[in-house]
Amino acid sequence: MEDSIKILGVDFSGAAPDNNTWVAQGWLSGAGLELEVCHKLGRGELADELESSPAGTVASLDFPFSVPKEFAGYWMPEARSMPKLWNAAAQMDYPAFLALRDSFVAVHGESKRLC
Repeated sequence: MEDSIKILGVDFSGAAPDNNTWVAQGWLSGAGLELEVCHKLGRGELADELESSPAGTVASLDFPFSVPKEFAGYWMPEARSMPKLWNAAAQMDYPAFLALRDSFVAVHGESKRLC
C-alpha cells in the first residue's frame, strides 16, 4: 500500500503449542488504520514476518515482563518486585540465565500460568 505504514499487533500466548501467537496486521494511512488480517503464527513464522516487513513497520509486542512467582523465589528470594529481578537479569549473560532456568526446571518442573 502506497504511502502507508505496516502495523503489526502481536499477542504471545503462554500455552505450550508453538502456534498460539496471534498477529493482527494492518496498514496506517491518511485515511486511518485498515485491518488486513488476524491469524495465528508459530514463533519461526513470526520471526520471518518481522524480518521481512518493510522499513518503518511498527510492531507492538504483548508479552509478560514477569516470571512465575516460584521461579522468582528460587532465583532471588529477597526480591519483592520485578524491577529487582530485571536489574539482576541485566547483570547476567543469556547462557547464565538459561542455566538458572534449567536448574529450576530440573528441580521444580516448568511453571505454567493458571489462566
